[in-house]
Amino acid sequence: MGGDVAGGHEETGLIEPGVVHCPTCRAVCVRTVDEVGDLTLTLVGARQQLEYIDYLEGWVRQVGGVEDLTQEEKLAELDPELRRKVEHGVLPDLRAHGWEPTIAEAWRSLKVQAQKVRLGYSTTMHSKHCATKDGKPAARAADIVDQRWYWGMPERALRAYRRDIMSTCKAHGLTSGGAWRRLYGVYGDWAHVELPG
Repeated sequence: MGGDVAGGHEETGLIEPGVVHCPTCRAVCVRTVDEVGDLTLTLVGARQQLEYIDYLEGWVRQVGGVEDLTQEEKLAELDPELRRKVEHGVLPDLRAHGWEPTIAEAWRSLKVQAQKVRLGYSTTMHSKHCATKDGKPAARAADIVDQRWYWGMPERALRAYRRDIMSTCKAHGLTSGGAWRRLYGVYGDWAHVELPG
């Protein structure tokens, strides 16, 4: 049982198996699973451990953990227009720039969204991640990261990735969260892409 602590504090999410970031204190958290599948968290510098555990439990219950979904399943959660633009535009463009893009998150339940708002990771309950059509997921937003780092991308790479994803979003008529510096800091919500309007 164990895990490696990784650097960086960009957003909650898997960095590598066993490692996540704490949204309440921005500390690195080691997530380990023992032989019977019990979730054990060791939080480094956490101020609100119980809230973080509650957040993770909701995140894992949402769909069995977003990391368990295949890329095809995540694409299927997207609004058809966004799926087309991501699958045939954004992902190939990022690959052409030398990145290894992967959809980290597509659709998100309202419960998980509420937890993100409560913990300061989103500013709205009207997230385009939560969109549905005929009672089924139809997210109008996705988070796309490089699969080598997920949320733990080194700063130099992050600057270049943000530039490239913003450029490809513009080319395909999408809005990039990388421009949202006022809400999310110097790199904005750099992995976020969404349909305008």
